[in-house]
Amino acid sequence: MDRNAVIATASSYIMGGLVEHNPAKVKFAPDVYRVENGWDTGNGAEGVGMNLKAAVMDEIIGMRNMRWTVQGDEAVCRFELQHIRGPMQIFEYFRVQDGVIKEIRANFGGNETPVAFGKPIVARPLSVAAVMPTTPEGILAHQFFRALEGRDLSKASLAKDVSLSDCNSPTVHGHAGLNEWMGAGLAKETRGVTVEKYITEGPEVVALTRWHRSDGRNYAVTAYFRIFEDQIREIQVSWGRAPDKL
Repeated sequence: MDRNAVIATASSYIMGGLVEHNPAKVKFAPDVYRVENGWDTGNGAEGVGMNLKAAVMDEIIGMRNMRWTVQGDEAVCRFELQHIRGPMQIFEYFRVQDGVIKEIRANFGGNETPVAFGKPIVARPLSVAAVMPTTPEGILAHQFFRALEGRDLSKASLAKDVSLSDCNSPTVHGHAGLNEWMGAGLAKETRGVTVEKYITEGPEVVALTRWHRSDGRNYAVTAYFRIFEDQIREIQVSWGRAPDKL
């Protein structure tokens, strides 16, 4: 499938599913599954589609600022969900095959308590397998994760005017801003990062990861990087509490 076809297929979930709450408009594979902040929240077209009809979905009133990163049959959409309680930044990953959606992974909210569709998650956690980058852009993103693990961002290739936005914190700028971010919130106790997937398109890299903290907690984090002249110019992270035992 070409880029436009992959986006059209994935968009059927965002527009037909999240906005219109109509699973009949979504191009699900029969064996599709969905993961939210590291938790398995639906298996099969019927199971994933049923969640789209949950009462909490009526609180969604629209989408805007949809931006896509696509590599082969994989795509990540970064968008702003319009919610009755205010806008919410969502990162949604899709794997498409033969014109249907096989896999969905969502990160958002900065939630410390696992919640999906308005109720605590009790579904089984998914296992995690690490991958390595295969593109120069991916290698730069990987260096950032290793620098974060070592608590030394000088080992990452960061532009002087780099910016970082976190779904649960104000945007920070420059090396001093990133070091301040590393000393607070999610990043403060992070001691390990497992990368599950890299999706690269041109100067953009999206990494699906798990961040492991010294207090034993794990977080599902989708991280976006924009690269220019072999330096990271922009980082965006969206995350939620994942299972503590993988």
